[in-house]
Amino acid sequence: MNLLINAAKKHQSGDLKRAVGLYQAFLRENAEHAEALNLYGLCMHELGNFQEADTLFSGAIRCDPEKSEFYQNRGAARIKMGKTVDALSDFEVSLSHDPNNYHCLLEAGRISIDLQEIDNAIEFFEKALEITKDNESAIVGLSYSLSLRGLKKTLEKNFDDAISDLKDALQLCPETWEILYNLGNAYLRSGNYQLAQQQYERALRFNDTNVQLLCNKGITSERLGAFSEATAAYENALVLDPKNSAVAYNYSLLLLKLGSYEKGLDLYENRWETREFKAAKRQFKAPLWQGDSDLTNKRILCHAEQGLGDTIQFLRFCTMFDTTKTTVFVQCHSDLIEIAQTVPMQAEFYETGSELPDYDFHCPFMSLPRAFKYRPDSQKTTKPYLHPCRTKKETFDKNFGLRTRPRVGLVLEGKPSHVHNHFRSVNAVDFIDFLPSNADYFLLQKELSSQTKALISNRPDVTDLSKSLINFSDTAAACSNMDLIITVDTAVAHLAGAIGCPTILLLHYQSDWRWGLETKSSHWYSNMRLIRLKRNGEWPDVYAEISASIQSIA
Repeated sequence: MNLLINAAKKHQSGDLKRAVGLYQAFLRENAEHAEALNLYGLCMHELGNFQEADTLFSGAIRCDPEKSEFYQNRGAARIKMGKTVDALSDFEVSLSHDPNNYHCLLEAGRISIDLQEIDNAIEFFEKALEITKDNESAIVGLSYSLSLRGLKKTLEKNFDDAISDLKDALQLCPETWEILYNLGNAYLRSGNYQLAQQQYERALRFNDTNVQLLCNKGITSERLGAFSEATAAYENALVLDPKNSAVAYNYSLLLLKLGSYEKGLDLYENRWETREFKAAKRQFKAPLWQGDSDLTNKRILCHAEQGLGDTIQFLRFCTMFDTTKTTVFVQCHSDLIEIAQTVPMQAEFYETGSELPDYDFHCPFMSLPRAFKYRPDSQKTTKPYLHPCRTKKETFDKNFGLRTRPRVGLVLEGKPSHVHNHFRSVNAVDFIDFLPSNADYFLLQKELSSQTKALISNRPDVTDLSKSLINFSDTAAACSNMDLIITVDTAVAHLAGAIGCPTILLLHYQSDWRWGLETKSSHWYSNMRLIRLKRNGEWPDVYAEISASIQSIA
């Protein structure tokens, strides 16, 4: 035993090499001595020989499987070896023998975070705090775990639980800007912009140079109508990081909404480097045309990049090419090909994904306004530029029957998968219920919710056209038979505008940049009237105005 005592003394004094020799000498005579194996393992761990330490701790466990400390030590070695799952198992076994081992609880909590087992991590840290209420590591660990779970629930759109977790995390670490940031994001995504703004402002007190914080403050300020404050936040962020594409892109949306098209369109090109667009960015064999290259005797590919409505809206800019000098190829979604071919210009049309001829330049549709230096006050693009098929129009007219009352087309819901669908769809129950009885109504959307289908079954004056709308040429033909179209912000709104149908566009107060701020008309479509939902208002607040519009055409 004197040999083991001497080994332990050398170990404690830091003379690890001498300690190794003494441990080895002792174990040659006492190979099954659990404590000696454990001490030797600790020595190997300090020397960085984690594999040997693992072997020695395993030997100690074999000799004395009830000793909590041995599992804890092996778990620590396995962390160093990257064997996190095995390490967690060791800490759990250690805790089964000694539930109050807060060191094991802390380590198990940390590993659980690494393994994305956040609920388990929270449980370990909570138990650690029950044992040592003021333990800083446990407090930070629990706060961080709650913050992570809150972030996960935010992404799952479980906002109430997310906010609850993040508030709990903040209570533990009230001066942690990351938690405030995540809490702000939860409020932002849930639509509570005022509370989101408060969290971002608190976070900026602790980290006033964080670019993402400033960007999100800009977003919430914009949605609260504080445009000067939003502008300042974006510009401050760009001073700190001039090449930050997310900031530049969000700032561009604000500038465009405010009518500052020159700078806004320039910054809008940063969209391709944002997380939202980067994955969808296509590679082209020809350079991007930005309006500064002569297209005489050249071929240019103009291609769709975002939604169907975006394609319809910006297709108008293809007419600005001089097709006597330039060959234009247009590539878009198959559902749009037929109606797109009615644009008044000489061009070749191709479906997205199809093989293309050689071309000298390319340009995404939504980069065309910048290339052509579009300004709402100097370039009028409001006249119809798409035309319904006459045969299809006549077929729809015949199927609708004798026109005895005004025909009103309706689009009440956007595509459910659209990220901002909650900002544009109306409550179909309320909407259909208010419709005056002096008109015939036709639903012009291809996808109907089960709720809407149930509603219209009790309204003989409402006809579902979804089965007849195979592509947008069909929709255009149906629209052209309407005396009025009432629509939320979907592709049909742009289609109705492009073919010149009288249209009422219903806009949430958080409307897209292209509709500006307070105007009742659009510089994009002369036949369109904008009815805007007031901030924090409800759609029924504007139904009287819509009802009056329907009755006026009777």
